[in-house]
Parts: sequence; C-alpha cells; structure tokens
Amino acid sequence: MRTLTSTCIVGLALLAAVSAQATPILGTYDSRVDPSVIVDPGYWQDTMDLNGLFMAGGGNAQWYFEAYGPLWDPSDYGFIQLNGYDSAPWFGDDLSGVSGYEGQITGWNLNRIFTYDVDGAVTDLDLVFNGTAVLDQYLLPDLTYVDMAPVMVSFEMGFNGLPHIGQGYYDLRVLSGEPTYFTVTLMDANPPIPEPASLSILGLGLAGLAMRSARKRSAAR
Repeated sequence: MRTLTSTCIVGLALLAAVSAQATPILGTYDSRVDPSVIVDPGYWQDTMDLNGLFMAGGGNAQWYFEAYGPLWDPSDYGFIQLNGYDSAPWFGDDLSGVSGYEGQITGWNLNRIFTYDVDGAVTDLDLVFNGTAVLDQYLLPDLTYVDMAPVMVSFEMGFNGLPHIGQGYYDLRVLSGEPTYFTVTLMDANPPIPEPASLSILGLGLAGLAMRSARKRSAAR
C-alpha cells in the first residue's frame, strides 16, 4: 500500500512539474534573422481555390499549420503546431517532457501576386500567408494532449519565386513550393492587470507631473 501510494505521489508530482513547465517561451521568432527557425526542409501547398485548403510546414515538422476555407470547412479556420524538432527556439531546456504545442487558428489572410511573361506563363509569385491562433494544448511523447494556459499566436509564412503549378494534380489551381521564411510571435493570452494600488500610484504620478507643468507655465508668465 505504501509503495502504491508513493508511486502515485511521484507520478502526480512529475505530471505537475511538466504541467507547470508546459508553456512555450514567449517572444518573436523569425527565420530571416534566427537560423534556429527552420524552413528548409519545408513545403507549402495552396489548394484554397480548388478545395479550400492551405498547408505548410518546415524543419521536419518543427512548425506546421493547416488553414481551412469555406470550401473545406466553413466552421473551422484550421490549426497550428509548434513542435520541438531541430532545437526549436520556443522550447526551453526544461521541457523534455513536452513534444509540441497545438491550437486553433482564429483568423487568416492569404495574398498572392503573380508575375507573367508575354505568353501568359507565371514567372514569379509573391505569396504571404498570415494568421492568428491560440495555443491551448501541449503534446506528450506518448501522443497524449493536455490542456495548458492559452498562448496567443500571430504567424506568417512567405514565398518568393517560381512555384510548382499543378504538379501531381494537373490542375492550375494547385500551387506548391518551399517556404522562403516563417515568423511567429507568442504572447501571453492573460497579461497581468495592474492592481488598484498600482493604478493609484500611477494616477498620483500623472497628477504630479500635471501640477509641475502648470507651475512652470505660471512662472514663465
């Protein structure tokens, strides 16, 4: 009985420790300035005009998202995953018990600018996909999902170059390629609210500055 109780206590303690640590490191991570954010190997595929789906990932699934349009699922914007592969910068050294984070996309925007030659063939594409999401689960190595404190996310993937058009589908509405860059910002979904005492001190400070300014104006007259 004692052994069973001790085992349960240790198990609960480990679970509590992982739960307490299971939050990504907040900040902005941009592959254009931070080589630990991986885009190669990576891919994106745009079938939004065909069936309402856009998907992209990089760094052996270091990051991955699927975005849905009305043709695919009118009630769901998609999801995003931030995983720990390739020494992902949003992971801390003490998160060995966490494999990744996942959450729902809350909104997205897709922009494409094509360049054509005189014969009408595509010679270049500037593509930007950006969106917002809320991470609210982390993934354990045994593929179990656990709820966590929500983290706000804004992300953007960009591509510049000659895309693959219709490959495998033989449909000009299918575009694909390798990401040029990926950037993601992680923010606290529940930032601390100043206590009433702190607000009072701030108010007194602002009042003092106003009085000082008024005295200077009076003295100048």
